[in-house]
Amino acid sequence: MTQWFVFPDYTWNPLEWVRQRLKPNKPRAAMSSQKIDDRSLWAKLHEQWVLLKEKSLAGIESLFSYHITFYKVLRATNKWSLFFVLAALLTVEAVMLPIVYMQSEALWNQALTDKSPMLFSAGVSLVKVGLFVAGVGFVTELMHSLFVRATAAQLRRNMSTLLQDKVNLAHIKEQEKATKDRLDDASLERVLTQEVDRFLDLFINIHKFGIFVSYWALKSTMSLISIGLMREGLILLVVGVVGAYLLSNMLSISESGEAYRAHESKYENTIRHLLRTNKQSAQLPNFIKLSTKASRQASEGLYTNGNKADYFHELGQALSMVIFKITEPLLVLALFVGTYLATSMTYSDLQQHLSSLSQLFFCASSSLFYVSQISMLRVYAKHLRRVMVQYFSGKTEEKPQTFDGLRASGLKKFKADASTTPSSNKSRIVQFMAEVKTAASQQQDGRLYRNYYTKDTADNNADSQPKPLEFAVNELVYVVGRNSAGKSVFFNALSGLVPGLETEQVIKEDPHFALYCEQEMISLPETDDSIDQKPWTPLQILYMLWPEDQTFEIEKLSPASKLNFTDRSDIANPVKKDVLVSQLKDSMDTYLKVLGFKQGSSIKTVDGIIDHHIDFNKLSPGNQAKMRLAIYFTMAKILKPRLFFIDEPYNHIDEPGRKAVRKIIDEMKTNGCFDKTTVFVITHEDNDNHNLHRYDKVMAVQAKDQSIGYYGERGENNLLGKTGYFQYQEANLRDQTTTIPATTRYGMP
Repeated sequence: MTQWFVFPDYTWNPLEWVRQRLKPNKPRAAMSSQKIDDRSLWAKLHEQWVLLKEKSLAGIESLFSYHITFYKVLRATNKWSLFFVLAALLTVEAVMLPIVYMQSEALWNQALTDKSPMLFSAGVSLVKVGLFVAGVGFVTELMHSLFVRATAAQLRRNMSTLLQDKVNLAHIKEQEKATKDRLDDASLERVLTQEVDRFLDLFINIHKFGIFVSYWALKSTMSLISIGLMREGLILLVVGVVGAYLLSNMLSISESGEAYRAHESKYENTIRHLLRTNKQSAQLPNFIKLSTKASRQASEGLYTNGNKADYFHELGQALSMVIFKITEPLLVLALFVGTYLATSMTYSDLQQHLSSLSQLFFCASSSLFYVSQISMLRVYAKHLRRVMVQYFSGKTEEKPQTFDGLRASGLKKFKADASTTPSSNKSRIVQFMAEVKTAASQQQDGRLYRNYYTKDTADNNADSQPKPLEFAVNELVYVVGRNSAGKSVFFNALSGLVPGLETEQVIKEDPHFALYCEQEMISLPETDDSIDQKPWTPLQILYMLWPEDQTFEIEKLSPASKLNFTDRSDIANPVKKDVLVSQLKDSMDTYLKVLGFKQGSSIKTVDGIIDHHIDFNKLSPGNQAKMRLAIYFTMAKILKPRLFFIDEPYNHIDEPGRKAVRKIIDEMKTNGCFDKTTVFVITHEDNDNHNLHRYDKVMAVQAKDQSIGYYGERGENNLLGKTGYFQYQEANLRDQTTTIPATTRYGMP
């Protein structure tokens, strides 16, 4: 058997594919028993009936889903006026203009045949009508393009508006993680940048063709009624519609089209990843081999599914042409051969009957021309419908509240204290207790991930009730634990990123209640032509990291600008304040100097970085870390957050730089910068006898359900004995403690 397509993984023969679907399950030689043959036949028929019914229901659902999706897009973008204008133009172009042109053409042909004196006027009339038809067609296509672009652009603008809200952004990020590895879906960015335009364009083209076909089907039906062939016409119409529908479902390329899009995205991502790597692509041959292997596999998937889609598309076109060619002889043989031969029916009468019937049959079977477009419309409608339902339905109460797949329950509030005066409300102790679970599904509760609470150390009862963790102002808390113990999750839950906690309202309303200095400071957005200074400057990065919304755009940022914030020291009476950007710049320069920042031979300040147009991403990892700390130390000094988290402050920094970080933190505490703040430092580097004395309290996080192994005073380690954290170390982690001359490094919980 001839092989038509040879793929890398397997050989696919289209003729064999058709033969497998037409042949019975068992060879004919096996049909020796009539009883067994009957059961097998009925079983086969029942199976095919069930499949046909399922496909029919799916097809009907898809038919309505296109329109529902289109309606949701129109409702979200409010482009009704453009749509109605376009619909009117499409109707005129598809129905009225062909009639006018055909009438003018008929008059012209008649004038030519009769050599009529009206020949000139008929010709001029035909030229005018032709120009008018072409002009209306041009305007219709322009309106078509305008509607598609305007609607898609408005949908993208609406999404940008949604993403400005932190709650919406968190919700959308969590939802899109679920689509990342699914081949039967498309990412939000792909849907909004590519597929929404294609969906709208296909939807309009298919319905434009549908208007044209519907009109001529109605006209053919009226013609058949006038000559007494209504019964034959209805039978032919039903047969044509059902046959075209069945063939359309059989030749559907939805699955191969879906797979093609998935492999297209995979190939694009693998090539982009390979081109954007630096050291790996220059030095690691195995990394290159694996990356190119992934791209080859994606390319093979494109080849295989692309060929399948093309084959079914061309087969649909070929079948449509075959039906068009054989319609006339089939109609004559099936309906008119006896009457034509046995009666006085003339050839012109036969042609009149055949003309209307052929037009009706063509209208019924013409969907085969659009079988590939309809299949791809199903794919785009499915993807776009998910986006519209999840993000544009307006049902915010149904949004799943998770962060990185986690959800918390518990409390975060100020501790009640009758002696606290209103002016010192923000200085009250913060209480926190949380149970963090994975949000596996909406149907069942997720599994327990971490618990954050403490118990009375004097209580030896394992069943004693948990107590909230308490954090006082002007305290420096050392957070220590192994990798993956849950330290970052603790920060995320306490800062409010993990939703679900019962949080006091005044805490919710404070945008800088918690300031989180993460290891990776920020993923800088792409710049555009409206940004005067490129690359991003340290001041622009500070603007992006500022926790309160500003009234001016980043393009207007200058040293003379002022950043607004709300001083909530007195929670009952918050005060609007502002700070000059030049003042923030001077503070950053001070911290950069202490940290030993130096780019090249002479650049040591923010102005130097701006003047030399140095890209933050081009700084060394050490200088990036120093810039990160300088920005966050500056914000902490001005904003005075209630909680200040510093995650791995010593990453990429040498020993002199580490000493400088410790010096800055100690001086900020001494100078009163933390008089409204609890500072948490997470690092492995200070878990020794030289650096632990700097901290007021220690939190030991362990990789267990009860994550807090110890939280309390640092304690003392001297000749009188060990107290606090040192006592916990002696009792639980003594075998992990190592001692070298003048240094004792304590074990990890």
